Amino acid sequence: MVVKYMINNDQLYAEQTTNRPSVYLDQWMWSELSRTDDLKDRFIVAGQSVNCTIMYSTYTLYEMGKLADIKQLDNIKEIMDSFDYGFLDVNPTEVIAREDNVTYRANPAADSEYILEFAKISNPLKSFKISEILTKLISDTLTMGHASYKDLVERFDANLTPKIDKARNDEKVLRKVKNKNNLKKLIKKTPPYTRDLMKLAINFIVADQNMKMNSNEWVDFFNTVVPVSYCDFVLLDKRWCSFVRNNVPLKYPYIANVYKPSEKERFLKELTLFKADPNNTIMI
Repeated sequence: MVVKYMINNDQLYAEQTTNRPSVYLDQWMWSELSRTDDLKDRFIVAGQSVNCTIMYSTYTLYEMGKLADIKQLDNIKEIMDSFDYGFLDVNPTEVIAREDNVTYRANPAADSEYILEFAKISNPLKSFKISEILTKLISDTLTMGHASYKDLVERFDANLTPKIDKARNDEKVLRKVKNKNNLKKLIKKTPPYTRDLMKLAINFIVADQNMKMNSNEWVDFFNTVVPVSYCDFVLLDKRWCSFVRNNVPLKYPYIANVYKPSEKERFLKELTLFKADPNNTIMI
């Protein structure tokens, strides 16, 4: 990852440039990689064959920071240090606001705060391993990811869950939302499609009255909207993989290739076959 720093409206920003393809892994995949040596080794070989970049969010690092098993930690550190890396902001409202801000000069999806935090522990004059971030998270010497992630989940849960319940309990509103959910219309004509994905995801949630929006479900929501808008490959929970395939009228290269837990082998095969598509203008 190459990082440039800039000042915009008296605010310090960080711009990152990473290799493609960019890959975002849900926590279930990180867990399987940490526990299965064969899968870990084959993933490293596949990813290195195309010089891919692993994208990290505050959520990814927060979950990694809770690991206690030494063997799992060692496997994750090996994976982290085998690839280029970048930091992705998975808060869709923040990313959309930056996309709409014509004066914002850094990439809207890059987690500028985390890049700046990362700069505090990396020495440009010495060899640095990305796994050192994990070591510091576990030792509680780097806390920004924990605080940011918890705040994000709690804020969405507090602000949106009541609105979703209210919409579900209003027959007229629910009927309108279900109609929108069936139409699957897009507003934007060009990528990134973050705003469209967020609206489609909210419609999907409201229309499915059996879906309980607890903190885990909001995490899956965060792992979907921005990563699918900006990355090349995204591994998702089964429900949200189905959402992208069935409710989003877009395919790669306009949004990410997505995979559910039963499609790990397909993911590895298609990763090794990656070739950058000139129609895909999204860079992180």
